[in-house]
Amino acid sequence: MLSAIERLDETLTRTLLELTQRPVASAVALVGASGSLLPEEEAIVAGAVEKRRNEFSAGRSCARRALASFECRPGPLLMGRLREPIWPPGFSGSITHDGRFAAALAYRSPAGAVWLSIDLLDGAESEALIEISDAIRHPAEHFPHSGGPPAIARLFSAKEAAIKIISPAIGEFVDFSHIKAVERHRGFFIVADDARIEIVVRTFEVDEIIVSLALAENI
Repeated sequence: MLSAIERLDETLTRTLLELTQRPVASAVALVGASGSLLPEEEAIVAGAVEKRRNEFSAGRSCARRALASFECRPGPLLMGRLREPIWPPGFSGSITHDGRFAAALAYRSPAGAVWLSIDLLDGAESEALIEISDAIRHPAEHFPHSGGPPAIARLFSAKEAAIKIISPAIGEFVDFSHIKAVERHRGFFIVADDARIEIVVRTFEVDEIIVSLALAENI
């Protein structure tokens, strides 16, 4: 029987193949079980609580493993102005964690553009999202009213993944309420106000972990 981390890894790999034909490497890890930071990365989380350090370390470890699939030996993966990871020249990707698991994607991107991203969300957090559900929605969205906490969690995760593409593309943070999501088969179609970026998001669940993969269709 596969472990939870093996099931997540297997499902993520399969879904990436379905979503895009471009070469993408992925890696997943248990938070707190592995990973170490380089000195420059240590400086980023100096003084942070143990939970934050463990999540950050696991995410960077996943990113290095994903980059190694392209025979890329990166130095420290630092943090940009928008708190995004800074990738080696010619590469881009995405890092996420949910408290239990961390995951990362890496792929070639000559211009450094983020065209594919990932978000993990622990389903146990769904109830807490009810309190901020109005802030998550775009004024033109008419859901999720009937789906309850699970539907809100899927919307939240999908938008988190989309924002990781939109914010670096326009050079500023994008608020949840400024991107509109339309439900579609197995996910969402997302567009941002005042930004000509169209994103398809595939959402799925593995052991109560909601996973969102966002793919920009015009980057």
